[in-house]
Amino acid sequence: MAEDRLKITVICDNTGGDGDLTSSWGFACLIQGLESTILFDTGDEGPTFMGNLTRLGVAPESIDAVVLSHDHWDHTGGLADLLDAHAAATVYVLPSFSNKLGDAARRAGADVITVAAPTEICPGAWSLGDLSGGGKIAEQSLLIETGGGAIVVTGCAHPGIVGIVERAVAKVGGDVVAALGGFHLFETDEDVVRGIAMRLEELGVRFVGPCHCTGERSAQLFSEVFGDGFVSCHAGAVIEPADLVAGRTG
Repeated sequence: MAEDRLKITVICDNTGGDGDLTSSWGFACLIQGLESTILFDTGDEGPTFMGNLTRLGVAPESIDAVVLSHDHWDHTGGLADLLDAHAAATVYVLPSFSNKLGDAARRAGADVITVAAPTEICPGAWSLGDLSGGGKIAEQSLLIETGGGAIVVTGCAHPGIVGIVERAVAKVGGDVVAALGGFHLFETDEDVVRGIAMRLEELGVRFVGPCHCTGERSAQLFSEVFGDGFVSCHAGAVIEPADLVAGRTG
């Protein structure tokens, strides 16, 4: 995998945007440089998502695949507006998603694929499949392969960021160099958060970019544990996997 072509751009997040981007409670990011351009989640509502997409110079028709982490409004809210502008995309959902969402996407003209097990989106990118054991909210995360280790992107990590990374490690049979996205730790005890951060280090994670539902204090704790391995992950942030593989954060 030639990671020097890869780029991850955060389209939506509740942390302040770069330039004239709008921040709001939701998450979306774009992965470019693979055979397919992949959108992971669509933010909380259409106007913010589409406005940020436009300000970043991303044409809707350039998006080949949409992977929705889970069926919550702050991750699916921009889907309808996106498909109004560009219906020729493949949308990946889980079995737990409502029929309403899938039916609306099909009526708009999109192909909808339901995944349960780990599924290849395109060469170099996989859905990790349904992670919903123990009564946790069903969610899929994205695994991006590089020559120097994999990168995991999460929506909210409701099943637990440690469990997600453990599945990723098992899937690639090697290192996970970075974990980015929402970690859903905004109401979690500080000692527990530190323990999670340390466990990720034990699993070989060298970089973290917690955002969205992680919570400010929890994100700060990750920054304290990872030091230079902490990646700012906010609306408008551009993350270059080649930098992470090479050990650079900026």
